Amino acid sequence: MAMSKHPQIGIQDVVYATLTESTDVVGGTPTYGTVYPLAGAMKFNTKHNGSAATLFADDGAAFSATTVGKTQVSCEFYDILPDAYAAIVGISRANGINADSSLDTAPYVAVGYKSLKAGLDSSGNPVYVYRWILKGKFTKADEGGETKKDTLNYTSVALNAEFVKLQANGYYQTSIRTDDTAVSSTTVTNWFNAPVISNSADLNAFTLTSAAASISTKTFTLTFAKAGGGTTTVYDGASSNVIISVGSTGTQVALTTFTPGSASTTPTLAVVTSATLTGVPYTIVVTAGLHDASGVPCVQKVITVTPA
Repeated sequence: MAMSKHPQIGIQDVVYATLTESTDVVGGTPTYGTVYPLAGAMKFNTKHNGSAATLFADDGAAFSATTVGKTQVSCEFYDILPDAYAAIVGISRANGINADSSLDTAPYVAVGYKSLKAGLDSSGNPVYVYRWILKGKFTKADEGGETKKDTLNYTSVALNAEFVKLQANGYYQTSIRTDDTAVSSTTVTNWFNAPVISNSADLNAFTLTSAAASISTKTFTLTFAKAGGGTTTVYDGASSNVIISVGSTGTQVALTTFTPGSASTTPTLAVVTSATLTGVPYTIVVTAGLHDASGVPCVQKVITVTPA
């Protein structure tokens, strides 16, 4: 069914994630940190500074070309928490104190948000545009206010940023519409788990399928898969999202290293323990805190494996 036209009427749920700048290289895969909220959005405007030029020949317009310049973002919030503000503008923060310096340098961040559109889709659900702007830096906000009078005037926090394209793939923005039948339900569900850096991002379910363990190397090898058979890697294995215990006693095993395998349709995670393994069943728990390279959380699962 074709999409209906819906005018935009809102802005909400602004989020950000910090880019690890060294990962954004030609042919690389940009890596971002945890997605955090910037709640309280009042306005969010994006200006792409595009231009067009026309070449004239043979007494007429013969060729036209367009370009996109820097992307400028201006936004307003009714408030921003101190830790979030420090993170996006590069302020030092410790012991609850933000300390501004003339040497502060803002990190590159991605910003995501959703825009509500008027009306409902064919299933009676609200229609949104989901968006990520992928690499930019915020400048510090102007500060000030005025005394309270008999009529209240709220003062907002206004921020400005400039965004550029990713070096890895040349993209500066991604977006979807929730009433677009070409967009899968998993893409909609997982859109804000991590910045979506291209239209080839696979946001299908990510699941633990099997495990093996080696007594000699003290290693558990976990194997995963994507719904639909896509290629990915395991992103953030840690003791907080992979838990292994002795099945008969429930005694938790101390895990020391977590090494993801290369990109594959059956991606692996090698988990090494300092404990001596024996040929008894061990219980492995993976939680939704474990993600793949596209930020999709792992389906929480419990399996049993006997080392050999």
